Amino acid sequence: MLDIEPQFNIYGPWLALVYTTTENRNKGYGALLCEKIEEHAKELKLKEIYLFTHTAESLYIRLGWTPFERLAIKDINIVVMKKELKPM
Repeated sequence: MLDIEPQFNIYGPWLALVYTTTENRNKGYGALLCEKIEEHAKELKLKEIYLFTHTAESLYIRLGWTPFERLAIKDINIVVMKKELKPM
């Protein structure tokens, strides 16, 4: 997305490409991956991380992410989200 919408280069770092296969969805794997990535980000002393999605907004909201911008890219509705990281 950053190459298509360069104004988002001011944000980062980005959580990207969290994907589970169809037969493994709704088993908590995506949430577990996000949790481990967030733990690592906290270890790096990051204060916030970002992502964008067009398929899993409800998952990320459930995990504490906040939508802050919406846009359409090539007829796909994208939501950009942010997560504030509390220190460990």
